[in-house]
Amino acid sequence: GMFGSARVAFTCVLIMTIAPNINAGYCYLIDSNAACAVCWQTTYTSSTDLKGVRGMAECPAGVVAKWTDPIPFSMRAMETYDAGYSLQLDTTKFDTQSRQGVNDIPHANIHSCIKSQGACTPFVDDSPGLATHTAALVGNFSIMGVATFKSKVQLTEEKYTIIAHMRFFTNPAADSLPQTQWDVAIGVSRTVGDSILKVGANSWASTAVAGGGLLLFL
Repeated sequence: GMFGSARVAFTCVLIMTIAPNINAGYCYLIDSNAACAVCWQTTYTSSTDLKGVRGMAECPAGVVAKWTDPIPFSMRAMETYDAGYSLQLDTTKFDTQSRQGVNDIPHANIHSCIKSQGACTPFVDDSPGLATHTAALVGNFSIMGVATFKSKVQLTEEKYTIIAHMRFFTNPAADSLPQTQWDVAIGVSRTVGDSILKVGANSWASTAVAGGGLLLFL
């Protein structure tokens, strides 16, 4: 009837309204197993523009981020894990420029975001209950255009999206403009379980109870 047609029409409009947001992400932002990297590019319109315009997309050809020493799939709370990651840049396509007194890559680190709190991006603050950041590192591209980093990750028991974040700059379209900022990230999903001490204590308690029960039956 009329109301049935109205419901169908409303549903179609609702789907059309929501649909653009379903794929509003790339790589690890929509698939935690994706190997590709996400790039945020910030450009500026004038020399006095301090905010810039930021766009996001899968990184273009010539920008490759990788885990060189991946975070293990099985993790325990408060255990320390090495995380190795790298950024390779085709310098024939990207005219990189170091800021005075700063390395080619002035910022690289690991962000670990609690999964239930939303998307994990390079711009999520280091805040208890939201995300933790490892110490920021700096680096330079080798003659082959590769920069490698290693961080130590230690987390509490929780489900996380963990990203490796690296930042570099390229020359702007005009000399009068600030440099274009590139933020690159690759990500994985990890569940951090109980600490070894907690698991050990629970196992000991279970064994003691079981042993006590055995003695009673004897």
